[in-house]
Amino acid sequence: MANTIAKARFLLHACYSLLSGKLCLRTKVRVYKQMIRPVLTYGSPAWSIASTSQKQKLAVFQKKILRIVTKAPYFVRNTTLRRDLDTEDLLDHIRNLKSEFLDSIRQSKNPTIMVSYTKKFNCDRRPQPAESKKQTWTTSDDQFLHHNQGHGLTLS
Repeated sequence: MANTIAKARFLLHACYSLLSGKLCLRTKVRVYKQMIRPVLTYGSPAWSIASTSQKQKLAVFQKKILRIVTKAPYFVRNTTLRRDLDTEDLLDHIRNLKSEFLDSIRQSKNPTIMVSYTKKFNCDRRPQPAESKKQTWTTSDDQFLHHNQGHGLTLS
C-alpha cells in the first residue's frame, strides 16, 4: 500500500500544475479519474487481506487530491466535495472493482479459474486459520503422549 501511495504521490506532483491551475473543474476531475485513481486502485481486488487502516490511507490521499482540485477550505465536508465533483468514495470504488472482478470470474469458462473460485473465497476478511480442535488435557501425561506421538516417540 505504501508503494501504491508513493506512485500516486509522484503522479500528483507531476500533475500538480494541472490540478491546481486554471482548468475547468470537470477537466481537473477527469485528470484525477484517468491518471491518478487507476494507480491508486491497481490490483485492488487482491487487497482482501489489507487492513482497514491501510485502505483508509488511500481514502485520505483521495480527499487530499479533491481538496487540491477544488481549493476547498478545511471546513467543507469531504462528502460535499465528492457529491459536487460526482466522484465516489475510493473505498466504494475499490469494492465495486472487486465485485466486478468476482463477477468476471463467475462468468469465466476456464475450468482452472472456476476451481480456484469455488474454493472458499473470502473477499472481505483476512484469511481464517485452518480450524483446529482445541485439545483439553486431563493430565500432563496426556499432553506429553500426544506431543510425542507426532514425533514417533513412545513412553516406556
